[in-house]
Amino acid sequence: MAPKWKKQRVNKPVKIKEEEEEKEEDSISDDSYFEEIHKPNQPKYNSFQSQSNSQQAQSPNSNINSIPWKEKYKPESTKDICINKKKLNEVREALSKMIRNESNVKLLVLSGPSGSSKTTTVKLLTNELLPNNDIFGSSLIEYNESENFNNFLNECKYKQNSVILIDELPNIYHIETLINFRNGLKNWIYSDIKLPPIILIVSEFEYDNLDNLNNTSFGVENNLSVETLLTKEITSLSSVKTIKFNSIANKFLNTTISKIIKCEQLNRKVDVELMNRFLFELFQVGDIRSIINNFENWIKFDKKDNIENCQFLRENSLNLFHAIGKIIYSTKTGENGLDKDVLSIDQVLNNYPEKNSNLLSLSLLENYNIYQDGKYDINIAADIVDNLSINDVLGGNGELGIISTRINLSKIEKIKNQPQFMKMKYPRHFKMLKMYNKTWNQIQNYKKYLIEPKLGFINFQTLNLIDGYYIPMIYNKKKRSRVNYNRLGGKFSYIGADDQLTVDEDINIPYEVDQFQVEIDARIQGKEEKNDIEDYLSDPISDSDEGFSSDDELNYLMTQGIIP
Repeated sequence: MAPKWKKQRVNKPVKIKEEEEEKEEDSISDDSYFEEIHKPNQPKYNSFQSQSNSQQAQSPNSNINSIPWKEKYKPESTKDICINKKKLNEVREALSKMIRNESNVKLLVLSGPSGSSKTTTVKLLTNELLPNNDIFGSSLIEYNESENFNNFLNECKYKQNSVILIDELPNIYHIETLINFRNGLKNWIYSDIKLPPIILIVSEFEYDNLDNLNNTSFGVENNLSVETLLTKEITSLSSVKTIKFNSIANKFLNTTISKIIKCEQLNRKVDVELMNRFLFELFQVGDIRSIINNFENWIKFDKKDNIENCQFLRENSLNLFHAIGKIIYSTKTGENGLDKDVLSIDQVLNNYPEKNSNLLSLSLLENYNIYQDGKYDINIAADIVDNLSINDVLGGNGELGIISTRINLSKIEKIKNQPQFMKMKYPRHFKMLKMYNKTWNQIQNYKKYLIEPKLGFINFQTLNLIDGYYIPMIYNKKKRSRVNYNRLGGKFSYIGADDQLTVDEDINIPYEVDQFQVEIDARIQGKEEKNDIEDYLSDPISDSDEGFSSDDELNYLMTQGIIP
């Protein structure tokens, strides 16, 4: 139960903007919405202070100040959740339909950054939609990561009038555990019996090693998201619904933090200007738990004038798309008169992992044209591309490319009320590396099992350029009726960027099978078959002054009718 003093009617020391509509505000463009805290008139706070002091003196709970703020001020009902009301209603509608069996959705996935009120929303909506009438306790059943996931699901199958919440994940970095996790969810989804709603919470984040060239795609080992965790096979099912949460907008953070400031009387304890500066930086995180916890620690242990070096701001980091958004669109306004473009550049350089700077440059190259759907002077685009190219040569943290992109885009005259249709795209870097590795692996197997046992060492370049292209043509002409050989490593094709993750979901899926792969598999299993043209294939490339007509092997192939 909330303390009595929380319910006292007092004058509000903080002004909160009221809007006629509550519009979903993406964390990329919301950084500037920050309502400064104002110091109230002295008489207003005298009455509040006297009331609060008298109540605390009469209160039997003398340890109330020792309760962490994130517990002390946690939401008690859905109306208290720090979230856009449209998002809350979207989740409420989806969950209520699942509870009433009015929807074919069996798995509801709530995704978004940490601290965006996903779990709190589920818990309070469950209490609202399913009052606790269960003799065993709460209507919400939560998975514990120490449990066997499939056993947990089997035990929950007949738990009607309940909601199953998966907030913790098993060890998904162990391949077998990840496969079992996915299979368990698929069995639940494909089941014909009536099952209680199951909600999966996915707190998305990036690791700081995305520039490692060994990473050929996004996977759970470098980027945790709905796509990398579940694969497209699951997310594309009609019985799976995903609702995306954004980082909490500053407007809603302001409302929650203002209540804490009012109840804790911080306007009288802390320099208001200093607190405003700290909160402005802290709000960039968008994680309500982290913000409340760090704000409390700063009030109790720090309050230094040097905000930039404050230890409680270290969690303020940017993910890839957030950093792209800051450079492409900039923040709305600057801080303390600082130019908004300078502020955007400074935030990205200071808060985006330097290890991923190359990936950020590639992403800017893919996305600079989405600004106003590319409706601007081509010379501006040329300057951006030139400087991104120079940036690749210079290396470092990508400062030149970042600055050039933002400054050049700021020169464009903004078109008012112009809808934007082009979406951000992931760089094609991962697709290219995945295709490269596929080609490399198949050629290496071809070399190891089909070539070297007969001809000895042949370099990779020779096999890729000569064998990879010509040998399939020769083999298909000789064995045209029975088998088909594809180009080693697969056919080359255009690699385009798209707005979907390039997800590494080929854990148990082999590459496209052709006759080369059949013969490689046979050699691996020890079933060597005589290949009647192995003896004259795959000579290494060598410089020669002689023409093709003097090549004995080529003459042999032509005289035998193998090559027309």
